[in-house]
Amino acid sequence: MAATFLTILLSLLLLLQSSPTYSIRSHAQKGFVLDLIHRDSPSSPLHNPISTLSDRLRHSAERSFSRFAHLSSQTSAASKGTMAMRVRPGLGEYLVKLGIGTPAVEYLMIIDTGSDLIWTQCLPCQKCFRQPSHIFDPRNSSTFENLGCNSSLCSMVGRCNLRKQCQYAYDYGDQSFTKGILASETLTLEVNSGQSIKVPKISFGCGHKNGGTFYGDGAAGILGLGGGPLSLVSQLGSSVDYKFSYCLTWPQSDSSSSLKFGASAEPPATVGHIVRTPLVKPSAADTGFYYLALKDISVGEKKLNVPAGTFEPTPTGDGGAIIDSGTTNTLLTSKAYSLLKPALKSAVKLPSVTSPVDYLDLCFSFVDDNQLDRLPNVTLHLEGGDWPLSPANAFAVAGKGVICSTFVPVSQPLTIVGSRAQVDVYVEYDLKKRVLSIAPTDCSKNG
Repeated sequence: MAATFLTILLSLLLLLQSSPTYSIRSHAQKGFVLDLIHRDSPSSPLHNPISTLSDRLRHSAERSFSRFAHLSSQTSAASKGTMAMRVRPGLGEYLVKLGIGTPAVEYLMIIDTGSDLIWTQCLPCQKCFRQPSHIFDPRNSSTFENLGCNSSLCSMVGRCNLRKQCQYAYDYGDQSFTKGILASETLTLEVNSGQSIKVPKISFGCGHKNGGTFYGDGAAGILGLGGGPLSLVSQLGSSVDYKFSYCLTWPQSDSSSSLKFGASAEPPATVGHIVRTPLVKPSAADTGFYYLALKDISVGEKKLNVPAGTFEPTPTGDGGAIIDSGTTNTLLTSKAYSLLKPALKSAVKLPSVTSPVDYLDLCFSFVDDNQLDRLPNVTLHLEGGDWPLSPANAFAVAGKGVICSTFVPVSQPLTIVGSRAQVDVYVEYDLKKRVLSIAPTDCSKNG
């Protein structure tokens, strides 16, 4: 009798401790919120406790340049009609937990507004890169299904193989590649209220052969949030009203960043002034990127008068200005940067010094933190309103007594507004209306 009572008691305790699971339909009206982890935060598996501030800046700049080369090659590929999947494991900045399959196996995935496909490595591996978590084995899941060759998604990104599976194969200019099959599976999303949401029949890439410069130093794959049909927000569709948002906190903050879907994505009343600007769509290309209607830039009160058309994508999707969660720095096309650099040097009343960090072009020395209070704002002038970047968004301390601009010049026509510019900014994407809403705020309080 006592043993039976103890067994029942333990079962009840386990039941109480487990998080309740709901279907996506039950959250369709109110939306849902996921926690994000910055790769450099102490709670991240990618965190290096001995890494210095200068090390982190250098690594983020290196990742930004590698990602820029990747994204710019994709816009060029789109203009030539040779668009490939935009996935680069290990180069993202923010991670999210989710479960794949039934029973769900938990993985950390990189969120990426610059790619569509939800993608992870799968057993059996012909070739796989290193990842600390177990590689997903579809044979252990009761909800795994191969995507049919007649699927509309298969016709967009894959081809039918001899086994009647929808097979994808993507190669990159740096000899990186991923090959596998497109399938559908149940995803389990860990909502920050302690609940879990099960989302059935989500199409994803099951990679059996992956290599090159891919690496899995803590993340198992990509959660694509781009504007194309394979992204999570597009597949959730009307159940989240084609909306998502995020509010990014600083890596050293005690508060986590948030990723919101559906009604939860709406900016709260506490954020103050909201700028709504259209998401530009090149007329003859579907890159899946989020192009901004960027018109000009100001440093302090001085407008740069960037030549008209500098930030506009061509009809085939080449060039333009995109907003991206996976790039840290803001990479500015040289035509605009040649105007920004002298304006910054004039506005920052500090002596210029050689950058201690590769890739950062413009740095200044200071002896007193109070001197940093006089750094200028940088404003992005968008169609529909202005996006002011605080000094914290536009500059970064690169070492003892050195601060650098986080704007970096690039020779290609593509401009990328990176995640540092988006910290403490409420950013909402409405794919149905093709509108981006921006509201500077304290994300640790209003996220």
